[in-house]
Amino acid sequence: ARCLHANTHTLTNTQKQIKAKGNIFKRINGAEVEMKVRPGDNITLYCDRSVTFSSSIVWIRNCSHENQPSLIIGFRKLDLEIFQRFSFIHNTYNNSFDLHITNISVSDLGLYYCVEEENKLHEDEKGLISQSIVYYYGNQTTRLSLEGKNTLLLVMSSLV
Repeated sequence: ARCLHANTHTLTNTQKQIKAKGNIFKRINGAEVEMKVRPGDNITLYCDRSVTFSSSIVWIRNCSHENQPSLIIGFRKLDLEIFQRFSFIHNTYNNSFDLHITNISVSDLGLYYCVEEENKLHEDEKGLISQSIVYYYGNQTTRLSLEGKNTLLLVMSSLV
């Protein structure tokens, strides 16, 4: 499967912090909720992470099958044509951003989770400054899957 690859990132959830290279978005601890959808549906995915002054919310869709790439959806990317059906909705209750997807298609299926993305600056003993990105994961992931009997047929036809 073709999944996200990155250089070095620090990954954090409420239980542990790990440093990873390569395929960093394989498994996130926490509750997984399944949401059954039909093509054409409009849905909103809830984010349980709050933003701070120095962070932003990013949504990640992990690989669903080998022909589907992972996605990182952030504010700076929402203007791109590939993300025209995606938008962020400010959730004032927890100061977060939920993900709204319109006109769901088979290509949208997969495991979604939100992360708080924070850029951190570091100064070493020589005074050189470097930057790293820290991801703080929420406690919930949402798996979008098709509702109905013909799920396998729809997924297979989309791969052809």
